[in-house]
Amino acid sequence: MSDTLLFAGPLAYFVGTEQAYMMADFMKAFVACELGPNSVAGVLVGMGVMQLIAACTLSMLLRHTKRVVPSRDDSAVLYVIPAAWGVCNAVWETLLFALTTLTHPNKFAEVTSPLQALRFLGLAVTFAGHGVLCEAPKIIILAILLVISVIPYTMLELKLENQRKALKLSL
Repeated sequence: MSDTLLFAGPLAYFVGTEQAYMMADFMKAFVACELGPNSVAGVLVGMGVMQLIAACTLSMLLRHTKRVVPSRDDSAVLYVIPAAWGVCNAVWETLLFALTTLTHPNKFAEVTSPLQALRFLGLAVTFAGHGVLCEAPKIIILAILLVISVIPYTMLELKLENQRKALKLSL
């Protein structure tokens, strides 16, 4: 097993977990309940468009907002949250893709396949637990998974940067 799989695997699992949360729990608990099931498709399209824009531009704007309380009067917020989440998801997926193409240009499939499997495992586990927990514990679990997955990914990025610097010095 390569360092890439060992250190990037948790982030791939997290990406699947957060995607499943947005596709199932957020859509059910907030969008479908407040705006009706007819609005889910539009919200998903908004999320996808934002993922596309973020993946192409790799830009992300952070905004500090108060806790959002779903309301029919302010339904735009229920489109903004998935769109912003789509931006974040595009950043994570782009980082993983760039890492695998840069570190294993000749073995792309061998590295990408296990990372995709971990992502799909995250999707499957989260969808399986969809009706088991309330929203608050799910969000806490997502936050913990994010912290757990970012630490080894950061370690890998630092290791690769040190290797790059060492290679420059030896030339």
